[in-house]
Amino acid sequence: MKKKVIISVGVVFVICAAFILQGVMEKHGKLADAVKKTISSETNKIPVVVHSVTPLAAPVRTETEWLPADFYDAFTDFDLVAVCRIVDSEEVCIEYTKEITRKEYGTRLTVQPEEILYQSAHSKEVDADSLSVWNEMSSRRMPEEGALIQKGEEYIFFLQSAEKTDSPLDYSAVCDYILRLPKTGAYLLKKGAGLSEEMAEFLNVQAGRAELSDYQEAKAGMTAEKAVNSLYEGKGK
Repeated sequence: MKKKVIISVGVVFVICAAFILQGVMEKHGKLADAVKKTISSETNKIPVVVHSVTPLAAPVRTETEWLPADFYDAFTDFDLVAVCRIVDSEEVCIEYTKEITRKEYGTRLTVQPEEILYQSAHSKEVDADSLSVWNEMSSRRMPEEGALIQKGEEYIFFLQSAEKTDSPLDYSAVCDYILRLPKTGAYLLKKGAGLSEEMAEFLNVQAGRAELSDYQEAKAGMTAEKAVNSLYEGKGK
């Protein structure tokens, strides 16, 4: 009799364990689906975790002090200048621990380089199909003067290799390149658009620094591609 009781208890335990295990597997299956886009990376700087987030319905407008365009040197700070078509965009959160856990939001763009206007000598070979580009703007940080980057459109991007950034984070775990220059309509130009006064001034200052004698002066209204080409052809691609 005692033996039968023990066997019965054992059977009940096995059945209960099976139900619990099934529940755990279902729970973890759903969890896996929820975080399937998560990327973990042990960087040589600060360990980061990058994962997709849902954009906010209403962008958070912020005041932003951009680094002035003249802060950049067109021939040393940019590794790739290209006409890029926006294939896809994904809002992401970068989590890292520096004394406390911090979060940084931005947008990771998937772009297809349509035309390379400049590539630095030490830049890695460009994949003709797609590149990933980090844009610091997102629905959680959208300056009033910030330009909205639209899927399917073509823009002239001034890009710095993610490996060259002086950030404590290793952005090479996040993207191939980082979008530089202020992300405003004055500097973020669509292909075929006329050149803004601000961008014309930036290009002319860069040409003056490089002492390009055969440089064709950039003027407002000139197409952006022509003006940028003139700068880098004067120096030699």
